[in-house]
Amino acid sequence: MAKEQSIQVADTTAKPKHPGGRPTLYKPEYAKQVAKLCKMGATDEEIAQFFDVRVSTIHLWSNAHVEFMEAKKIGKDACDDRVERSLYQKAMGFYREAEKVVLIDDVPTVVKYQEYVPPSDTAMIFWLKNRRKDKWRDRTEVEHGRVGEFDRMSDQELIEWIEAEAYEISRSPEIAELTFVEERLRKEPD
Repeated sequence: MAKEQSIQVADTTAKPKHPGGRPTLYKPEYAKQVAKLCKMGATDEEIAQFFDVRVSTIHLWSNAHVEFMEAKKIGKDACDDRVERSLYQKAMGFYREAEKVVLIDDVPTVVKYQEYVPPSDTAMIFWLKNRRKDKWRDRTEVEHGRVGEFDRMSDQELIEWIEAEAYEISRSPEIAELTFVEERLRKEPD
């Protein structure tokens, strides 16, 4: 006796399934707006405030809408370029238009002139630390032994060297004193 097999046919008249979740608040014109906001120096928090959404929504829009992400990046790059130029000018010194009020024939008069703004040591240091890290960074690396010696050591040689150094350090009077104090502290009742 043969069993009957039931075959189910898919219902092609059914509506496509809704993806779920809340519909997005994103609109294509937001890309142009975010570019302008970023060119004016807006942060992600300020952008979120402008669109009346959370910062996480701005991040979601950046991931989901390439045009939004690109507009944001281009706007921020333009703003960063302006700051970079300003930092350079501040590091080098520059002239700017200025005004002052002077008395001419007992009449207060506004006079325009070129004012020199001298270079800023802080701006110079910041610029050099970021552009010439190899020469200007605060952290210096000190290599014990001869220069490049560790680069030529095998892993085993390096382990043996570290163990020898650790042994020498452990024999120093300062370490011996610390060990003595630690042992006394452990023995003392609370």
